[in-house]
Amino acid sequence: MKILCLYPAFPRTYWGHEDALRLMGKRSLLPPLGLLTVAALLPKDWEVRLCDLNVQALAPEELQWADAVFLSGMLVQRDSLLKLAAQARAAGKVVVVGGPVATTSPELLTPYADCVVSGEAEELMAPLCEALARAPTCPRAWLRPAAPNSTSCRRPATICST
Repeated sequence: MKILCLYPAFPRTYWGHEDALRLMGKRSLLPPLGLLTVAALLPKDWEVRLCDLNVQALAPEELQWADAVFLSGMLVQRDSLLKLAAQARAAGKVVVVGGPVATTSPELLTPYADCVVSGEAEELMAPLCEALARAPTCPRAWLRPAAPNSTSCRRPATICST
């Protein structure tokens, strides 16, 4: 399965730090750690790509490549996230949304997403991936009301070495 992880753009706000980043010669304050964690928890035989829209635009061929699109973001990124979800859905992709916006406002996402993941990903990724592997769709919602048991979670594979 081919998963495209998309991190929505920040609008021009305090959270975007556009002016400070420009002074430092940077395009983004932090990497999308939540999506990087999700990518590390995907089955090893799945292909994954990441596009941070704060750093680069989404190329149409990236969306065409994917079987499913995973999105994560904060409420401040809502407009960009909803636009990306609608774009992915219009392209016929399975859309999975998680992260802070999905946990705090799942009702906002249901018109745009095939699956809304509320809570931490560590204990939800394995059953979600099994569902995606069995069918081209997945359950509408995955909920994890409590904090994950980090002692029982599979440790993410090394993404880079020093």
